[in-house]
Parts: sequence; structure tokens; C-alpha cells
Amino acid sequence: MRVRRNFGDDFKKQIVESIVSGSATQAEIAREYKISPVLIKRWKKEYRKGKFFENIDSRGIARHGPVYFLPFLS
Repeated sequence: MRVRRNFGDDFKKQIVESIVSGSATQAEIAREYKISPVLIKRWKKEYRKGKFFENIDSRGIARHGPVYFLPFLS
């Protein structure tokens, strides 16, 4: 039986950024790391949504905590 491989977010981000920057093609990366091109395509979609960035939520909105409004005093 085959062992399922798990890839960390840092690895996924590195793979996608190498493809996006043009330093390698998706097919080259898939062959080199023996990863399905379909899986890499999914990682690219997640990358565009901001999944691999700490301060971005799934909708691509930066998370800074709660926002408080102070009254305007003239």
C-alpha cells in the first residue's frame, strides 16, 4: 500500500511561485517532484485566494483583528 504524502504550505507556496515567476513550467515541476499536475493546479487556485499567506483570510481580505471606531470630537 502507498503512503499518502503531505505537503506543507511553505512547500506549496514555493512550487506555485516558481511556476508563476516563469522559472519552471507546471509540467516540469510535476515531473521533478512526482506530483499530479491537477494537484498543482489546485495549489495555484488556493494561492490566488491567499491561502498560503498568514494575514489573509479565504476571501483575500487582510485580517487585522476587530475594528473600533472612535467618536469624532470637534
